[in-house]
Amino acid sequence: MRFYVLKPVNGFKASVPATDESLDTLSAFDGKTRFAANWVPQVVEYSIDRPSDERLPRSAFPTFALPNVLVMSEETAALLHQFLKSHGKFLPLDCGGERYWAFNVLNQFDVLDLERSELEYSNSDPTRVLMIFRYAIKKTEGIKVPIFKVPQLDGLDILVSEEFKNLVEEANLQGLAFEVVD
Repeated sequence: MRFYVLKPVNGFKASVPATDESLDTLSAFDGKTRFAANWVPQVVEYSIDRPSDERLPRSAFPTFALPNVLVMSEETAALLHQFLKSHGKFLPLDCGGERYWAFNVLNQFDVLDLERSELEYSNSDPTRVLMIFRYAIKKTEGIKVPIFKVPQLDGLDILVSEEFKNLVEEANLQGLAFEVVD
């Protein structure tokens, strides 16, 4: 089975946490943390760095400031709900009165091949991975899920199956790129 790392696509509206509380909460999407049933929709806003950003089109997966959070439009969440619901939790976001959804991925697999991957380690803790420049994963016959994270980055990157990729592409959903994993 082939897997991919999700990457944002430029050229679409981007969103960012609008408050420090939202930033802290959404930063905790680590592949393990489950949020309480009393989740309050976190506030996000469109990132407008340049005047031309206001004219950018919306996408099914708005680029988000945090790579550990998969953000999607309401229509996209409805389309993917059955496919993803047993692999994480859909949590509502409020973007100026528009409803978006953050998908909290709750699958985590230790499949990163440390020898074949290109990694940056912490100077203070040589066992701590700071960044993965190129993913290489171990044999994955046992992984039968469409979406997961690896523990080495505290759940920072999101990996998806070829089935997920195909579903997104066949539905012509824009906003994600798929970087193939060795």
